[in-house]
Amino acid sequence: MKDMVLKNEEEITFQELSEMWLFGKGIKVKQSTYSKYKYLLDSYILPYLGTLPAKNLNTQLVNQKIEELYFTGGKEHLSISIMKGILYIVKAILKYSVCIGKIDSIEVTFELPSPFVKEIETLSNVQIIQLLKYILEGNSHNNLGILITLSTGVRLGEVCSFQKKDIDFTNKLIHVRSTVQRLKTDGDTKTSLIVTAPKSRKSYRVIPMPEFLYKKLREYNLDELEENQYILGRKNVPYDPRTLQYAFQRVLEKCKIDHIKFHSLRHTFATNCVRNGFDIKTLSEILGHSTVNFTMNRYVHSDLDRKREQMKLMDKVFGE
Repeated sequence: MKDMVLKNEEEITFQELSEMWLFGKGIKVKQSTYSKYKYLLDSYILPYLGTLPAKNLNTQLVNQKIEELYFTGGKEHLSISIMKGILYIVKAILKYSVCIGKIDSIEVTFELPSPFVKEIETLSNVQIIQLLKYILEGNSHNNLGILITLSTGVRLGEVCSFQKKDIDFTNKLIHVRSTVQRLKTDGDTKTSLIVTAPKSRKSYRVIPMPEFLYKKLREYNLDELEENQYILGRKNVPYDPRTLQYAFQRVLEKCKIDHIKFHSLRHTFATNCVRNGFDIKTLSEILGHSTVNFTMNRYVHSDLDRKREQMKLMDKVFGE
């Protein structure tokens, strides 16, 4: 990180305050989190707030700029997820600036509209059979990555980070201890593959292998690898998540399945677990969710087939 040169007290701007805040964060958070903060600052926040002198900052002005950012930052307005990140950063910078005595307290009163909850995309049972038929025919790295995610619910970055040492054949366990991401390093315009800690503390987990996955993994002769080699790619460098994403889209085309995101494999796993009677606490731990409530709100709901079954009970009421 470059050295910061601060202006005189009267000339300090919001941008200088943000650089001071970000500098402190750089030694406390994961590189992926730091990169996200920097991206949101450079792409959205600083173009609207950066040149404002710290001495002129007040509640009305800050909220006005945030509202302008929300409605003009995209084709219509910014997404809820982007705005949540922006609001967190702006509030954190303002709080930090108050603590170091650069500004008076400012309240961010801008409120986000209630988000429209999108339907979770999953594969149907017929599509799962189609997909499995295709990926089980050949032992490619991409097919293995798809199979592991579909049968364990691990995230894209997690499956790309698996090394031989993470696969315990003796006890039939998979250890999730890292993730792979493409990130910009400070001052670099290009992204690089970075292996980091998992998404959260709960993301460190141990997943028992289903028997069919255990048998399939045995076919890949992973015993030939060194402990620190990656099982996808079989090299000393992690597998690129983009490679697996692109390969998944090609597989969908060959299986004549409509486009869905790779992450939908995780949703498919979780949804099928619920349908087959998994207890929610166990499922939450397997998925690496932060809370059981998140798993409940995300996946425990009646699908259309279940609703049809339940509505048939009304036939008894009306004598059908």
